[in-house]
Amino acid sequence: MSNFSVLITTDGEPNTGDATKYFNQPIELKGYLYQVGLNKLDLTYSWQNISSSLSNNVFKYNNGVTNKTLTLDAGVYTYVDLVQEIHDLMVLEGDYTLVSGTPTFDLDFTLELSSGYSTLILTNGYTVDFTGLGIRNIFGFNSAVYNASTESPNKSDINAGVESILVHCDLIRGSSWVNNIPSDVIYSFKVIAQPNETISLEPNLTKMLPINQREIIQSIRCYLTDQNLRVINLQNEGMTLDLVFIPIVQY
Repeated sequence: MSNFSVLITTDGEPNTGDATKYFNQPIELKGYLYQVGLNKLDLTYSWQNISSSLSNNVFKYNNGVTNKTLTLDAGVYTYVDLVQEIHDLMVLEGDYTLVSGTPTFDLDFTLELSSGYSTLILTNGYTVDFTGLGIRNIFGFNSAVYNASTESPNKSDINAGVESILVHCDLIRGSSWVNNIPSDVIYSFKVIAQPNETISLEPNLTKMLPINQREIIQSIRCYLTDQNLRVINLQNEGMTLDLVFIPIVQY
């Protein structure tokens, strides 16, 4: 029995980060024990980093007179997109000034890309209340009220706590990717891409794992979680996985 590969795509799935491939003609293993590895993975950073489920879609400020609460739409935001969304909502609140026809704001943020720290810029009596709000972590601030321009004490976390992505495959049960505890994780990678960027990986196939099937393969399920095993939903953006199977012993 020779090596073979299986291509899995998730277009059309309810969650394109979770797909099951069914075979009209099951793969017969003919008495061989196989190992499997992830040869290639293509996806897009399309999972939401702002949402009510993440408890980070509320932003509070005071315009010098009145407390305001903004509720942001769930979505995939870059740092710049997030600041723009806050400004767009402030325009609806009337909290802006036109300068040469362009809205300007007494509440703004900048991000120093090299360091990862952000700066909150406040003028004309504006304050920001991050008390108890999850969105503070996106900007790198503590749970507090800020009434003056301040550099964040912590690095910005635009990934909303998602540090790594785990690729699960139901054909395996003995993986040690997660804290050396047996699991179904076939691969793991750090999130270094920015929101909405394409991620294309070609893992080293020295990390091959024995599969738990000995006779036939009727289906294969692959899905994504973060490092805390929270399901990753790619929001209808497709994912493609290329799995390679290699026989290791005949029994």
